[in-house]
Amino acid sequence: MVYNLKIKGGNKVEDSGSSMNAGERGTYQYDFNINPYVHMNLPNIYLSFLSKNNMVAQEKTYSGSIPSAEPYKFEYSYDDEGYPKELIKSFKNYLNGEHLFKIKTVYTY
Repeated sequence: MVYNLKIKGGNKVEDSGSSMNAGERGTYQYDFNINPYVHMNLPNIYLSFLSKNNMVAQEKTYSGSIPSAEPYKFEYSYDDEGYPKELIKSFKNYLNGEHLFKIKTVYTY
């Protein structure tokens, strides 16, 4: 697998990955509040805890393998210090854009 990523201002703003049978490309947008995961040193294969701010939008394209659901809306509430208190992430069907479900994350510090 080949993976490329572009970081700007401490945030992953673009990435692409490809193998012999599948590919994926994404662009990402962020707010200016604190991503608590960046301070935890939790590396993972997707580098999803790398950005210093919280993702508010993403645009993805796929080839070969298409996900059944993908996030499309990120709604945060924040405390007085700029850390997220709550995130509601909405998911859609990649093929037709139909809303599928929401996941709520509650942050405690």
